[in-house]
Amino acid sequence: MIDVSGDGDALVSGDDGVRYAFVTRDVRGFIVQRGDRIDFVPVDGIATEVVLLSSGPAVSAAGTGYSARPDAGETSPWGYFVRCMKKYVDGYGRARRSEYWYFVLFRVLLVGGPVFLGAIVSGLTTDGGEDVSPVGMIFMVLGGLTYVGTIIPNLCAMIRRFHDVGLSGWLVLLNAIPYLGSLVTFIICVLPSEARPNTHGPVPGSSRRATAEVFS
Repeated sequence: MIDVSGDGDALVSGDDGVRYAFVTRDVRGFIVQRGDRIDFVPVDGIATEVVLLSSGPAVSAAGTGYSARPDAGETSPWGYFVRCMKKYVDGYGRARRSEYWYFVLFRVLLVGGPVFLGAIVSGLTTDGGEDVSPVGMIFMVLGGLTYVGTIIPNLCAMIRRFHDVGLSGWLVLLNAIPYLGSLVTFIICVLPSEARPNTHGPVPGSSRRATAEVFS
């Protein structure tokens, strides 16, 4: 049950019978409705990372302070890539393994795909006098621009991945060490999430189910 006051503060009554503080104005992307069910991550008595599971009868948005529903595809493979791109220069918070590695996967595909096609097109359209055909060059330039454009999101996603295992994001500087640095950062990025909230946020993907009911 969510008790919403005038300033947007609320209490969430979880399925475990425990009440958690909930500040509606801090949440984006939802319209809270009577009878809704939500998932949330309890951290020190506060409901965080609220996600709408199912909705009840409509309630006026003016009574909730919410405006829209979340994108259910946000945690799909492509959704993880989009999330990292939206967090273009955001190194705060945590990124679970699936978020980071799906981003890496699509980055490789979006960079390597055009380069590969450029090489194929050049091989089919040149007689050996030219190394790269004009069309092939366009594909390769596209791949190069994609690579450059995803350098910062990749760095930030790696920082959040380090945060997720309880380490400092500054450890990404290990990549400056030839060979060994890349190996160490790879090992860190495949480690599981720290199984508790840390200084960078709650455990990604963990949640506690609660029934949400709005009344004034």
